[in-house]
Amino acid sequence: MSINDLVDSFDKEHLWHPYTSALEPLPALKVVKAYDRTIELSDGTKLIDAMSSWWCCNLGYQIPRITQALKDQVDKLPHIMFAGFTHDPAINLGKRLLTLLPFMEHIFYADSGSVASEISLKMALQYQRAKGRTSRNNFLTIRSGYHGDTWNAMSVCDPAGMHTVFGNAMQQRIFANNPNSPFPGSIVASKERSQYVDNSALQSFDEQDLADIKSKLEQHDKEIAALILEPIVQGAGGMYFYHPDFLKGLRTLCDEHDVVLIFDEIATGFGRTGRMFAYEYADVHPDIMLLGKGLTAGYMTLSAVLCQKHISQAISKSDPYVFMHGPTFMANPLACSVACAALDELAAFDSYQDSICAIEHGLKTQLRPAIECQCVKEVRVLGAIGVIELYERANVQAIEQECLSLGVWLRPMGNLLYTMPPLTTTYDELSKICQAMNTICQRIDSGAIPSAIRPKNDSLI
Repeated sequence: MSINDLVDSFDKEHLWHPYTSALEPLPALKVVKAYDRTIELSDGTKLIDAMSSWWCCNLGYQIPRITQALKDQVDKLPHIMFAGFTHDPAINLGKRLLTLLPFMEHIFYADSGSVASEISLKMALQYQRAKGRTSRNNFLTIRSGYHGDTWNAMSVCDPAGMHTVFGNAMQQRIFANNPNSPFPGSIVASKERSQYVDNSALQSFDEQDLADIKSKLEQHDKEIAALILEPIVQGAGGMYFYHPDFLKGLRTLCDEHDVVLIFDEIATGFGRTGRMFAYEYADVHPDIMLLGKGLTAGYMTLSAVLCQKHISQAISKSDPYVFMHGPTFMANPLACSVACAALDELAAFDSYQDSICAIEHGLKTQLRPAIECQCVKEVRVLGAIGVIELYERANVQAIEQECLSLGVWLRPMGNLLYTMPPLTTTYDELSKICQAMNTICQRIDSGAIPSAIRPKNDSLI
């Protein structure tokens, strides 16, 4: 079966998919059903979802508790504006989030991860103005980061990444080097960083990793409003896993320079790294935190921006005495109700941490052989994230064709072949995912999967 045989003609002609050409798009497979960890296509083909549908369906599909919550809420209140009104789903979700994150004070709901990034940057700017630091109009971040596709969110993504097409039209932010010290034990096999593999002596934090950040803060002392980054795991910008002590150093530096510290936990939150939130590895509290993706287990679009008391109070005590943002679908009752059920499901998930540890062990054990392939540069694993870094960009269409025969859904990104499976993935399902990833690497070596030459219809992500 060719992947092109599964393409819908209307879709191909008129529906523009993410990061693809409208004129010569990559094939889009029609899905008719999804359940447990399985995606069923229109021709009956079944694929194990190794991607959690871009990292948000962290508990799989068709979860009775969450589905019932959605059905119950739609009969009561599907939507109401959040200006002048409130409702139990928003209140109940807020209580749950503050129970998980008791150092936070206020929650601002939004409708996507990118919008949450925008909100956090605006919040930091208003805070700095409220404190009389009106010259602080710029942001600091580290390279290889990703924070979304809206305008300001793009500006704090890696400047050499997927958004380079916009050039100088975007505001120019301040970028520091990302840390070299890997998360202890995360590098499973490597051709170029082999010294870190199974070598505890080299898994300590190198303080030199903070030097560039420190230099940038000193150089732009009166210019930087906030530092934004993904804690521990950098997502779509490169999928690097770095040492927790880097976050501890950042907290100290931000305090010294009156810079707001923002943690983007949209991809790392709700168990993905082995902890409920990635910041827990460092036990460092940000001033602002972003949540999304797994917040609703993929059922609905919803995000949240949480901030500490000093942020919300300063903004609210200074002209114009309000936070200047208000999404139309903010705190949608359906989404909030689903999020409550998703958090309840995660809490009831028997020993979810044990499950993630088992996934991590399985990924480390079963992906290690990939390093024997000539096309593979490095294999790294943390929690329920497994990454095979290739020397060259992956051919997305060729790999997706291969996935049909292997029975596993993978979506390469740049030179990364990776998996972020649902936390409920079974041992047998995980074994099939790892086997598929190893097979793809072997087929790249043999030439059965051609290398990508950056064709105009190829996808970046």
